[in-house]
Amino acid sequence: MHEVPKHSRCPSCAGNMEFDISAGKLRCMSCNVTFTVPEYEKILREKESHSETALNQFISGASADRDENGQIEKDVTARSYTCTSCGGEMSPGALGATDHCPFCGNAIVFIDKYKDQRMPDFIIPFKKDRNYFYKKFNELMDDRLFLPDKFREQATFENIKAVYVPFWLFKVKVEGTVQFSVEMQKKLISNRTRIKHTVYNGKSEGAVTLQNVPQDATSEIADDITQALEPYDTREVTDFSFGYLSGLDASIYDLDDQSCFRYVKIRSVDTFEKFIANADKFDYYSISSADVTCTPKYINYALFPIWMTEVNFNGQSYRYAMNGQTGKGIEEFPVSQFKKHSSIWASCFFLSSLYFYIVIGLLNLATGTNKTPIWIYILLSFLTYMIVTRCVIKWTCKSNCSAIIYDAVLIVASFFIMHLDIKTDFLFNFQLENIKYYFNFAAILAFHLLAGFSSNRYVGKQNLKNLIHNEHNADSYRSEKDCWINNIYFEKAFETKNSRYTPLIRNAKTVKPENKTNMNRTILDYYN
Repeated sequence: MHEVPKHSRCPSCAGNMEFDISAGKLRCMSCNVTFTVPEYEKILREKESHSETALNQFISGASADRDENGQIEKDVTARSYTCTSCGGEMSPGALGATDHCPFCGNAIVFIDKYKDQRMPDFIIPFKKDRNYFYKKFNELMDDRLFLPDKFREQATFENIKAVYVPFWLFKVKVEGTVQFSVEMQKKLISNRTRIKHTVYNGKSEGAVTLQNVPQDATSEIADDITQALEPYDTREVTDFSFGYLSGLDASIYDLDDQSCFRYVKIRSVDTFEKFIANADKFDYYSISSADVTCTPKYINYALFPIWMTEVNFNGQSYRYAMNGQTGKGIEEFPVSQFKKHSSIWASCFFLSSLYFYIVIGLLNLATGTNKTPIWIYILLSFLTYMIVTRCVIKWTCKSNCSAIIYDAVLIVASFFIMHLDIKTDFLFNFQLENIKYYFNFAAILAFHLLAGFSSNRYVGKQNLKNLIHNEHNADSYRSEKDCWINNIYFEKAFETKNSRYTPLIRNAKTVKPENKTNMNRTILDYYN
């Protein structure tokens, strides 16, 4: 291993070579020749076998500065460097492991930082390039409701980085005995407004082995970003080489494996408890007591690729990041309050008016005063709901102008339907015999307000909440062959019926719908 940072030079013209993500190769910035990283390493080995001087001239990039005693700073986070090509001074930062010379532009990898800490065991090279990064961002914008009109034009990207982030990868074994409660909820066929809650108590023992559970080893990147970008496919790892870092950003770790293990332990134990309670087969689960041990079997050090940037808009910063291997993106976007509130209220006003009209129509059918077939009302209700709530809002809220037109059309249609419902002529000619129409009018306005407030609260939560979130378990790193359960025991605790989905067990944890399987199986299947 070489003592000083290196600069990858082209074998053909001695130009600067950087890793081209789209090609998956090292590319010369001068003559455009490309080499795979293994091919480039082979060239280095051949030169090293012939002449160490030739090798140093071929790949030398920068030298670590020395103090007045001729000693290199022992603290890797405090070192400064001098470019051997132009003599320019460089300070890559406390955790920075790559940089470009600000004067000659050479891409330099500070391999001494890795050498003095620990060499990575392997790396996942970048698969997604900058063009894909922008494409993914545009796709996320298209899917986002109520985005401000000027965001696309005025939003600016700050400090876009394709960075190799250091990770500790833990193989852990979790085993023990757990007492738990689980709950299954089911709509009753005979009465759709009633929910049957069935609660079981259980106890079992078992073990789970988790492979390559990642935890980022740098304090510069928040866990909610790195965990939200999971999973990383460790089947695509390759042997570490500094060639993959040339021209890209990379950092060293400042959190050791012991300090990171406590976070991995929390996630691993959560996965074990969920597995041991058969939680995937239920809606909710809760752990009553647990005697669990979590033991690390081995720890690897790896570099994973992440695209990161901040998007500035109206003086606010919004985070955006993308997994450089899988292309999974996470984002924070602003919300246009005008679009959100106007669209919600106009939709609720229209739908509540329509449904009130349908109810009156059904009552007329029941009393025989209306000859319209009942399926007409049902079809109208279904189509209106699908069009207004599922499609129209997305189509019309792309701009403030379209949102205003959409709101105006719905409000006019709402008043027309209200006129059909309660004969609004009475509003302009007060008579005592029309008192029932006033009560109907008050009832319909109250329904508007109730529907509007409820919908506004729900949609507000969905659009204002931070979409970047921590993954609370390590299910993605579990395989069935490394798990076992013994002495599983279920006992029905109680069963009740009500109209609420709220779980009945205490301290309940929600099972994600996509993780639940075989929900139609009977509880007898869980004994086997």
